Parts: sequence; structure tokens; C-alpha cells
Amino acid sequence: MIAIAFLTAIAGGILSVVASLYLTELYHVSNFEGGRGMLIFFALAPLGLIVGLRPIIRPNLMANRSRSNSSLKFRQR
Repeated sequence: MIAIAFLTAIAGGILSVVASLYLTELYHVSNFEGGRGMLIFFALAPLGLIVGLRPIIRPNLMANRSRSNSSLKFRQR
């Protein structure tokens, strides 16, 4: 499971860099003093890594906890 998470994290990071290069060029982000590169590698690439690591997080456990805590039980008299 952890190996899959690392592989998807690497893939997410690579895909986010490729997509960011295209989109920052498309939206004319300034490349003055490397600003565009810093945006991509320090902001957008880590987001891709985080999204790629998502298989480690178990959404079913989180959903079950929130349902059990928020449900109200009523007794009829």
C-alpha cells in the first residue's frame, strides 16, 4: 500500500509540473527572476505530491467516525 502511495505521489508531482508549465505559459505568469519556476516547484509540485499520496488516507474511516458522532438516537415513550 505504501509503495503504491509513493508511486502515485511521484506521478502526481510529475504531472503537476508538466501541467503547471503549460498553464503558467498560457496565463502569462511572469518569469521575472525565476518567479514562474518558484511558483511551480515550491507551490504547485508539492500540491501534486500531496494529491498523489491520497491512497494513504482512508476516507471510509473518516466518514464512519463522523456518522457515528453526529447521529442522534431518540427513544419513544
